Amino acid sequence: MSGRGDAQGVDGVKACVSFGGGVQSTTLAWLVINKDPRIGRIIDVWPTLFVFADVGDEPEEVYTHVERMKGVIEGAGLEFATVRRPGMGLGEQYLRWRDLKTAPKSLPFFVESDTTAMPLRRQCTHDFKVEPLRKKVRGWVGVPRGYKGEPLVEEWLGISADEAQREKVSTEAWRRFRHPLLEMGWRRSHCHEYMESLGETAPRSACVFCPFHTASEWKRVSKDSAGFDRAVAVELAAQEAHRAGTFKVDSVPYLHRSRVPIGDVDFDGGQQDLFGWNEECAGVCGV
Repeated sequence: MSGRGDAQGVDGVKACVSFGGGVQSTTLAWLVINKDPRIGRIIDVWPTLFVFADVGDEPEEVYTHVERMKGVIEGAGLEFATVRRPGMGLGEQYLRWRDLKTAPKSLPFFVESDTTAMPLRRQCTHDFKVEPLRKKVRGWVGVPRGYKGEPLVEEWLGISADEAQREKVSTEAWRRFRHPLLEMGWRRSHCHEYMESLGETAPRSACVFCPFHTASEWKRVSKDSAGFDRAVAVELAAQEAHRAGTFKVDSVPYLHRSRVPIGDVDFDGGQQDLFGWNEECAGVCGV
């Protein structure tokens, strides 16, 4: 790599950042804004676009943080875009399930499996984050139909060294994924240290009703009355849709692995890093 860090790389390649509003992607934003030489020497092109995929169900503090960072990023002469999946939001499709022609999907509710609980297949990251991001970046670059050439864009993901198992490889010719924090050897702790040196912080980014919350995260959400009320409402709506035969799963869906109504769970004895879930999901949710 040349490490020259131009705004446009070799053969016109551009770069963008998947901005989730969490610790890692906020760290990337500040590294880019400050043109930090530690990241500048490992890259060929500086990002000029940051894209936030809004599911519609983040905690209020995340939206406040994203809006503030939008101003900072744009103030640095860079572009910031918010994208959403057309139609109903993730939580809204459960709350308004009667209005749907097809059953709601995407959330990995816990259902009964023999004597334990297992999550349904998670589709929310792909449906509400990955695909809207992909469409935005593809349009931004102007990828011709059927393109088979070299990558036209680098899409940066905020995956740190302690989450190396989440590293992504693009299956499409027009883009390649980059993981600068991983390449720098930075862990989440390094991100916190860097932001503290700038007097900056970032919130934990995840939907208020995410079934893969750790016990400590559920405790945090439970202190946010609006967010927790929405989680309770989404769970009740999914259960109502199940009883009506619209949400076709084998048993009553729950947000918590205990399969106890979320409003009744004792979070001091709840789940801990279930199924490898630790911070953000799939390298996109809240990075």
